[in-house]
Amino acid sequence: MNRRVRVVFLLCAASAGFAGCFNQPFDQEGMLQSLGSDVIIPGYESFSEQTDALVVSARAFCDSPTTPRLGELQSQWKESRNRWKRMDAINFGPYAEAPWRLGPKIDSWPVRESTVDENLAGEDPLNLETVRALGAASRGLPAMEYLIFDPAGSGVALAKFEGSDGGRRCDYVIALAEDLRESAEAMVEAWSPDGDDYLGALLASGEPGAPFMSIRDASNEIVNRMVFLVENIMRLKVAKPLGLESGGEPRPDEVESPYSDHSLEDILANLDGLESIYRGRYGDRRGVGIQSWLRWGSAPIDIEMIAAMITARSAVEDISEPLSRAVEIEPALVQTAYDQLRALRNTIGVDVINGLSGSVTFNDTDGD
Repeated sequence: MNRRVRVVFLLCAASAGFAGCFNQPFDQEGMLQSLGSDVIIPGYESFSEQTDALVVSARAFCDSPTTPRLGELQSQWKESRNRWKRMDAINFGPYAEAPWRLGPKIDSWPVRESTVDENLAGEDPLNLETVRALGAASRGLPAMEYLIFDPAGSGVALAKFEGSDGGRRCDYVIALAEDLRESAEAMVEAWSPDGDDYLGALLASGEPGAPFMSIRDASNEIVNRMVFLVENIMRLKVAKPLGLESGGEPRPDEVESPYSDHSLEDILANLDGLESIYRGRYGDRRGVGIQSWLRWGSAPIDIEMIAAMITARSAVEDISEPLSRAVEIEPALVQTAYDQLRALRNTIGVDVINGLSGSVTFNDTDGD
């Protein structure tokens, strides 16, 4: 799309209620191009840049394991986590498919504690090469969380690096950080026009060898992933810990980030990412998202969607305790968050999908 056409398209698409702009069909290919270049690639670039800082912090801590340096490493992990969780709606293509399949290498949860402990107790060196060969459940962000945080506090976490296996634990932490950086760089390359150009393949949908049968199918995939993201937050990240799937008995051990008490922040980052895809925005970049497509012919539903996002986010923010404790001491607030997330899921899965004349497909996690 040349610059003049893109400017006209952006102005036209941003006009709420301007149905059938110039009596032309909505440019879904232009929307996908914008989402790729304005949201997806910048999001993955941001995560990749943050993993550089994570490696630096891991090495600095292991050079001199002190409380301040552990705190800095934990902060860098949390920021890496936030930037990654913003991208959870884009869990297709290089995230899940060969030859990349990068998502599980970065974030397969829950971590398999016993396997991480076995790796620590083993005799093989723990370096980037050996970590690359590990199963997904003992590498990535969850494995690193297990090694550098402890529910009992930073003092207990630090003491583990001062024991007889402290050096080996540090080797593991550094290798995990380096592996995360490598996977993050691979994700940027996978999407980038200068690399494997999955974005270009997405825009070629309908042609032989493309990932989708049509541009419409590719657009529908993005919307369906929005539905699945909220459904997975609702079912896996809130309902399970709250006990809604275990007879009402809270299961605090089922939260997503149990060692760092970062589970609510994970959810909020997910919701930030959902809004980025919907609005077509990331940081200071402003492009064309699902909102523009919806406004093309169903502007009132856009108002419903914005209200549902705001209400769901507010309900999550109202939970004052870490989620692992909130499910036991303030379950009513967690229940409200679940209810509002369910309402958001229904708004996207019914109203938005209908407004776009689409349909909900199969969620990859159904049956988990």
